[in-house]
Amino acid sequence: MAKNRIQQICNALKDWSSQPFLPDAKPDLKKRKKQKALPPNQLPWRLNITPYRVYISEMMLQQTRVSTVINYFQRWMVLFPNWEKLSQSSLTEILSCWQGLGYYSRAERIHKVAQILKKSNFLLPKTKKELLKLPGVGEYTANAILSLAYGQKVLAFDANLKRVAARLLGLDQTENKKTEQALSDFLKQFLPFLPAPDLNSILMDFGRLLCTARFPQCEPCPLQKHCLGFQKNKSPFPALAAQKLPSKKLILADLHFFLVQKNEKILMQQARKNAWWVNLYSFPYSLQPETKEQNQLTSSVQSKQKGDSSHFFLKMPSPFSFLHLPYQAEGFVTKYKLKISLFFMDIPEENKNFPFPSLEKKAEQDKKFLWIHREEFFSLPMPSPMQKISLWLKQQGWPEKITQFVPERKIF
Repeated sequence: MAKNRIQQICNALKDWSSQPFLPDAKPDLKKRKKQKALPPNQLPWRLNITPYRVYISEMMLQQTRVSTVINYFQRWMVLFPNWEKLSQSSLTEILSCWQGLGYYSRAERIHKVAQILKKSNFLLPKTKKELLKLPGVGEYTANAILSLAYGQKVLAFDANLKRVAARLLGLDQTENKKTEQALSDFLKQFLPFLPAPDLNSILMDFGRLLCTARFPQCEPCPLQKHCLGFQKNKSPFPALAAQKLPSKKLILADLHFFLVQKNEKILMQQARKNAWWVNLYSFPYSLQPETKEQNQLTSSVQSKQKGDSSHFFLKMPSPFSFLHLPYQAEGFVTKYKLKISLFFMDIPEENKNFPFPSLEKKAEQDKKFLWIHREEFFSLPMPSPMQKISLWLKQQGWPEKITQFVPERKIF
């Protein structure tokens, strides 16, 4: 592509990014309503740019939409404005701030990186080799940090940049080394006309908001006359727009949470590695698939969650049966479609000894189980199903009004 056309594309991209509001090309799939999005230079991590702010935003944006990240990023910067404050914070505090954003291993990696950087006066590396040594930092994230934080002439070659370049060149987007190299070489020709930080951020947003995978906005696109892909198709890429993700076979299961209360304390567990909700807190729970066939599919998952599922409750003495609270919800975790229920037991004060010695011994030996005061419950970082239970309990006036519940049935 001739040099002057490259310059024309860059000028069109700069004009597009300077608009006060940009149309969101990811409409509501039912109503097909376009929404408005902040232009690139008004996103909070593009203001007052520092290596720390760039790193946190890139970690948050991994597999998460920009519109979701905005509020989390702003709250994070209030609580953890710099590396020093972050390094002094516990993983529990960090997870509490991250709560609801998903993919919680990212928060754990951020915590580890803060501890690592203590040794270097909190200086984030300026070379790809050193950045790649940090937990959770891959090829793209390293390039994004080098470009956006340090202004180095590197491409943050994510899916958005690849898609835009492929369409401009009219190339098949099938991923292979030869195609990727051609796309990279093409975008490098833009660098004399746009600084690397601007080029990367504008192309990211252009691909996210306009030149999207499923609903590209070709008619208002300022690059239409330069786009060989559009000229070939003369339509908004029907093959991509009709693309459907393969459907997953979901396992139907009942997820039972158990609220055990004793002397104003409640029993909690913290998930282990390889289990759901790593490092987050929940009531003890059990997962019970609805059919024998699904139960076989589940056995491998439960074997990875030893100590996290509440099989110990299945041998509970009858005088200590649980009460089924009037809470029901549905949810999805990995390949499971879940019916969620909540059960309650209040162990009387006169019972000096916990009725389940094996569990009490386990709770003493295993720090993943703990008794906490009821008032501390609402401040713990919890997975989405537990957040909903927490909100429901608060709405019901728990812990003061727990006696209002009428047991619907006993299960054990």
